[in-house]
Amino acid sequence: MKTKGFIYTLILIVIILVFGKCNKDCGLCFTPPSETRFSIASKTDTSDLIYTGQYQEDSIRLYYMNNGVKTDIEFIVFEDTLKERTVIISQEISWKSNEGFKQFYLRLNTQETDTMFLNVVTKTEDCCTFHVVEAFRINGQELYTDHAIFAYVYLK
Repeated sequence: MKTKGFIYTLILIVIILVFGKCNKDCGLCFTPPSETRFSIASKTDTSDLIYTGQYQEDSIRLYYMNNGVKTDIEFIVFEDTLKERTVIISQEISWKSNEGFKQFYLRLNTQETDTMFLNVVTKTEDCCTFHVVEAFRINGQELYTDHAIFAYVYLK
């Protein structure tokens, strides 16, 4: 009888140790930074300034300063003809912000360059790592989110 009780206790201890270890082993749970998406709209009527031709897609440049050297950020300009909107999309800028670069520049043409502040931080919760945009401003202006185009909007 004592042997059966001992065996049951031993099995119970092994089960607790095995499952207890599994609960502490998080495995791979990592979500990379999301792409940064933003649009440039008129303060007066919220029309899209790229779509309407105020700014030309091929004149736009995103960059940051790395040890005094202008370093370009890759991006695309997505045009939604149904909504008459364009969205500037960059995965790289999110990663660069997470790496420690927070100040970026948005050159719209040879006369206009805006200063961007993007703060993407790493968070860990319940063994999972993910990234959050804590702040996104252009020329000190907080951007609002347009849920119809899934992007921040910069009113200029």
